Amino acid sequence: MSSAAPDFDAATAWVRATLDRDLPSHLAYHTAAHTTDDVVPAAIRLADAEALSGRDRLILLTAAWFHDVGYTVRTTGHEAVSIEFADRELPALGYGPEDVAAVTDLIRATQMPQRPESHLAGLLADADLDVLGRPDFLESNGRLRRELAALGRVYGDADWYDEQIAFVAAHRYHTSTARAMRDETKARNLDRLRELRSAAQPFRVLRRRFGIRRRTDGRSTLRGAPNEI
Repeated sequence: MSSAAPDFDAATAWVRATLDRDLPSHLAYHTAAHTTDDVVPAAIRLADAEALSGRDRLILLTAAWFHDVGYTVRTTGHEAVSIEFADRELPALGYGPEDVAAVTDLIRATQMPQRPESHLAGLLADADLDVLGRPDFLESNGRLRRELAALGRVYGDADWYDEQIAFVAAHRYHTSTARAMRDETKARNLDRLRELRSAAQPFRVLRRRFGIRRRTDGRSTLRGAPNEI
């Protein structure tokens, strides 16, 4: 193992600089703020609630910082890139081989569908989806929809809400700590999604009624009209 103590501050500074410099501008959800303002604070709340200290806290929070840095390179398979970054950067910052392996195991647990194999991995997985049980869920969900649209995955309202309802309804936080913190608000968010779904019409109905057609670039236009919707 490395003789130097892990330099957590240097690790977080490296992640901040990398996210700020290299994240693609079309990512509306997986921004730097998703890490710095959402996942890391959620991991800290869970760590505090469980009175984590020492190595466990270090591993959890380091993994929270590194878990999405792979988005600076690619979207699909970003977890593997995040692991590569951790493997490359952390040893020079005083993290020993066992610590690096523990961090990368936690990052791997954030891959969907989540299958954490330890309690710490469950805490990080729960921090990553903390937003499902937060009051700002719908706002965040809108950013995710815009990000996917920018990547070519365009949804009509009904299809979008069907998919989100299925995901949230099937989701279960892995730790009792996260469930105690977020289940009540998550249930309200699910009710709100169902309300929005009830008000939405399937894209095929709008297409038939108003002559909406898909463009080759994935966006939608009205036939015979220059405007985009």
